[in-house]
Amino acid sequence: MKSLVTLFASLLLLLSSEARAESADLSYQLYGQGDVDCSQAFKSHDSVIASQSWTQGYLSGQAFIKGLSFHVSEQQHAELLDQLPVLCPKGKWLIDAMPAVLKAPQLGTASSEFSSVLGAGAFSCSDYLRHAHDKRTSALARIIYGSWMEGYVSAAALGLGNWSLSEIVQNDMVLTFLNNYCQQYPQTTVVHSGIELIRYLSPTDTPHLQAAETSPPAVEAKP
Repeated sequence: MKSLVTLFASLLLLLSSEARAESADLSYQLYGQGDVDCSQAFKSHDSVIASQSWTQGYLSGQAFIKGLSFHVSEQQHAELLDQLPVLCPKGKWLIDAMPAVLKAPQLGTASSEFSSVLGAGAFSCSDYLRHAHDKRTSALARIIYGSWMEGYVSAAALGLGNWSLSEIVQNDMVLTFLNNYCQQYPQTTVVHSGIELIRYLSPTDTPHLQAAETSPPAVEAKP
């Protein structure tokens, strides 16, 4: 009886350690709002903005990896973002809402108006620098642009495989990377900083990344 109890206890410990390891692995493939519980992801004004921008970054990252294009009608896009709390399952993380988001009719490709970049990634680096260094907008810019970048690289880490975000999670380097890139290339767009960060983090022999890079992202021009 003692050996059976010991064996059962050992099995429980093994399953528990495997679950923790799986959770730890996933935590290094998600950055920012992606692993926030749905009950917390929309609790405050700032968390709503962060969750929406993270989602836009994630969708844009999916588009880059998989060659997708999305409808960018402002009204339909706003409707989709407003539905995020409903699409986020109880007791799950924000990332668990993404399959439903990707199937939403508001994302359907339109023949005359489509883009593979949604949200902050479509703004120019000069826009980012202006928003980030203006005291009136810097706090909001940190949330919007930072969350967008976190969603973008999370999509790549989950989609490309064989690498993790442990370096940027531990060093909180997303905004530093974005700031440095945009200061060096102010004429480019924020999404190009995301692509460079993916290239920096990803193994050089990742075929999906090489294939994605052959088609530059279509960016909806911002005024």
